[in-house]
Amino acid sequence: MRIGVVSFNENEAFAVDSLLSDLASGAPSPWRREGPQAIARDYGTDTWRLEHFSLLAQGNVVAAAALAAQFAATNPKLNFVVFYGCAGAVEPLDVGEVFLVQRAHYVSLGKVAPIETEGDWEGGELVTLKNKWLCHLLPPVDAEPLAPGVFPLCSKSGPVDVPAITGLPTARVAATDKVVTVPLGVAPEAEEPGPPHDLYEKKEWTYGEALAFVAATAGPLMVEMESFGIARVAEALDILDRVVVLRVTTDTLVDHNRTVTPTGEDRQRELLLQARGVLGFLLAKLYEPGLLQ
Repeated sequence: MRIGVVSFNENEAFAVDSLLSDLASGAPSPWRREGPQAIARDYGTDTWRLEHFSLLAQGNVVAAAALAAQFAATNPKLNFVVFYGCAGAVEPLDVGEVFLVQRAHYVSLGKVAPIETEGDWEGGELVTLKNKWLCHLLPPVDAEPLAPGVFPLCSKSGPVDVPAITGLPTARVAATDKVVTVPLGVAPEAEEPGPPHDLYEKKEWTYGEALAFVAATAGPLMVEMESFGIARVAEALDILDRVVVLRVTTDTLVDHNRTVTPTGEDRQRELLLQARGVLGFLLAKLYEPGLLQ
C-alpha cells in the first residue's frame, strides 16, 4: 500500500515533512524512516509506504505534469495521491478551515488589453475573462463552457466516499493561473433563465464578476491554482478515483498579502502546520485495510 502526498510551496512542504517526522518519531510508533522524504511500516505481511513529493512550484500545468510524471515513474503505482496545500477563502469566516475539494472550475481564460485614452496607450493593462468558457451563451454560440473537474472520491461517485469516512467538509474551487486579490463583484444576470441552462450575453467579465458567478452556487468556494489541472490530467490518465485534494484556507482574497500573525509568525505556515493532524487523519482512513475491496 503506497500513498503519495504532494505539496507545492515551502510552507506546505514543511507541514508535510513535520507530519512524517511526527509519525516516525520513536517508540511506540510502528512507522520508520525510509529516506528523507518517506516513511514505512509493516502491516502483517504487507508494507505501507508514505512518500512526500515536494514540487516547490505552483500552477495548474505544473501540478498536472507532476501528477502524470509520478504515475508514469513509480513502480508499483501509488494507490492514492493526496495533494495538500493552501487556498484563499472567498468568505472570511472560512479562513482557517480544512476542506476536501469536490470540484474545480477553471477561471483563467480571458484577455489582456492595453488601457487607452483617446487612442494613446498609457502603459496600463486591463485583464478580463471571456464568459463563454464559464457559462452558456445566447445564440449564436461559438463555444461551450468548460466542464468543472470533479473528484469522484469526494463526490460520492468513486470507490470510496472520503467525506463520509472522514467527516471532513467539501468545497468547490475557482482554479486560476495567477494570484487574485480582488473581492467578489456582482454576479452577472442571465438574459434568459433556464432550464436547462441560464443563458448569458457574450461578454468580457472582470475577475470579481466571474468569481461571483461561480460563488452563486451552493457551498464554500476557495481560490487556488492547481486543482483544475490535477483533475483534468487524472481523468485523462484514468486515475481520477485515486486522487484527493485537501486544502487549508490560509487567507481571503482581499488580505492575501497579510500573511503575518499578531505574534509575528507566518500565518500560512502556521495554519498549514496546525492542519497536519487533519492530513494525518485522512491518510489513516485511506490506509484502512479493505478500503478498496
